[in-house]
Amino acid sequence: MISGKTVFAACMAAASVFGAGADTVAYTNAGGPSSWWGTGKSETYDVAVRLGPDFKGLEVRSVSFLAEEEADVAGFSVWMSERLQLGSGKTNVPDVVSLPAEVKDGRVSVSLPAPYVVGDGGVYIGYSFTVGKRETERQKAPVAVVKGEDSGGHGLWVHSSRTYGGWSGGVAGEDASVPFGLTLGGAAGRAVEIRIPGEVNAAAGNETVFNAEIVNRGALGASSLELEWSAGGDGGRVPVALPQPVSAIYLASAPVRVSLPAPAATGDYDLRVRVAGIDGEANASGGEAAARLHVWSSLPKKRPLLEEYTGTGCGYCPRGAVGMEKMAALKGRDFVGVAYHHADVMSILTPEEYPNPAPAQPVAWMDRHHETDPYFGDRMKDNAFAIDEVWDRLADEFTPAGIALDCWWADDAKRVIAAKAALKFVKAFDGCDFRMSYVLVADGLTGEGRDWRQGNYYSGETGKWPSDFDHLVDAPNPIAGTVFNDVAILCPFPEGMPESLPSSIGQDQELSHSVSLSLDDACNLDGETLVRDGLGYSVVAMVIDGASGKVVNCVKSPVGDGSGVDAPEADEAAMTLVSDMLGRMLPQPPASGIYVETKVWGDGRRTSRKVAR
Repeated sequence: MISGKTVFAACMAAASVFGAGADTVAYTNAGGPSSWWGTGKSETYDVAVRLGPDFKGLEVRSVSFLAEEEADVAGFSVWMSERLQLGSGKTNVPDVVSLPAEVKDGRVSVSLPAPYVVGDGGVYIGYSFTVGKRETERQKAPVAVVKGEDSGGHGLWVHSSRTYGGWSGGVAGEDASVPFGLTLGGAAGRAVEIRIPGEVNAAAGNETVFNAEIVNRGALGASSLELEWSAGGDGGRVPVALPQPVSAIYLASAPVRVSLPAPAATGDYDLRVRVAGIDGEANASGGEAAARLHVWSSLPKKRPLLEEYTGTGCGYCPRGAVGMEKMAALKGRDFVGVAYHHADVMSILTPEEYPNPAPAQPVAWMDRHHETDPYFGDRMKDNAFAIDEVWDRLADEFTPAGIALDCWWADDAKRVIAAKAALKFVKAFDGCDFRMSYVLVADGLTGEGRDWRQGNYYSGETGKWPSDFDHLVDAPNPIAGTVFNDVAILCPFPEGMPESLPSSIGQDQELSHSVSLSLDDACNLDGETLVRDGLGYSVVAMVIDGASGKVVNCVKSPVGDGSGVDAPEADEAAMTLVSDMLGRMLPQPPASGIYVETKVWGDGRRTSRKVAR
């Protein structure tokens, strides 16, 4: 792996050739690790990337590419061309400039004899070289490649004397480019743009808060801003202190949390925001960002649902428990986590019944639509804790439904749990298919024997994993006596209860839904009870969009400890339950036949009657 810092250093070195002028700025797309690509043949390579509209009007003064010194990889040149074209001998013919270059300090660089101004059509920059032998790894794969978000969207085109007779794109992946650096001239001193979401939600009379991105287009960067905004006839200017400065690198970006006054009345508005000032100076960039602002009576708190798939026979699965514990410590009661066990003594669902695909463990799904890792999140390649970043991103999403939950023991024997969810929809729906679902979760599960031993592939791997894994590195493989938390022990409606919520919902309508969960039903797939003395129980309630399967919102409440809904009085019916004649719960009364209707009262009493239709 090659660090992008190499190209960054090249940019800085190239910039010094022209001096530290107020109009000079460096650019690099090498912010992440690079790999190597090649044809594995002895041939001449021509490699190109494109500078598009973002660079219009700027002067290209120097160019630098990553390259390694290697025997029989020679004849380097760096070039620019407004078109990718080949001559009569099928050789590359640049139409702007081509300069000989040598590999030095891990890069091949040139300074242009005269600055080139990027026009409307953009320009290609590239380099060429010849591979004489194909014996070493670098001879077989001599082209440094960066992919994904780190590529900068510049593309990658290749022509070669044997393999690619014409210019070919996408040969190293559709999202691939080559890491490079530029020194640019003609930049404004203070110039940044703001990028905001296309839709923003707020509560009437409160602040409008949203995440934005500041992008540098000047030579000096920024550390503080003044924003100018307008919405629904209101507007003004607000100062913004950046949590981290915007670097003095072209197109460098930094996140910022924006707070603006919200309109006093509910409705939809056009929101416009621009950066008016930078560090006390005028902003030379006139770009304006626009969004649709939705103002509601209140803004429901969004709690993302993390569902982890794990197993005692999975040696890498212990990191899921580490991630869940760390998230609970970071987010407190707002963190909602459920662990489904696969092919072990705590399994309650077959793979066909899982809410999401889990062909291999560990794996996690957030809100049942975003697959991720229960510890590393979306940055597994970085080998660092990052599931909180996924959670934060989803927690910022708008949800139309607020949810609270109260759970209590419905009988003196403490075998039946009553749960009542209270919901408020701030947005109206017609013809919708929202559904309630509940999962009973247990903390403190443990047992004796090999079935309860947890596989641990981290054992003895000193220095390879984050410090959060130290207790696993020091532990044997397998681990006896493991205590399992957040374990799903009863999930009667994995896809939600059809028709548990109305198909038409009014704006600001409040709803409630109740359910009863019996510990007698908390069994594994072999029919063995998972109930033990000393367990802690919680109920997870969630609103599911039946059309998409996504979780709209959720909440987790310990039994006996409500999260926002008062328990009913003794003479008030907490819920009405429906079951068949064998005692199996039904989501709603059958259209015909005999069923049992049971009322659970606030003091724990249960009264039942047969109903015939």
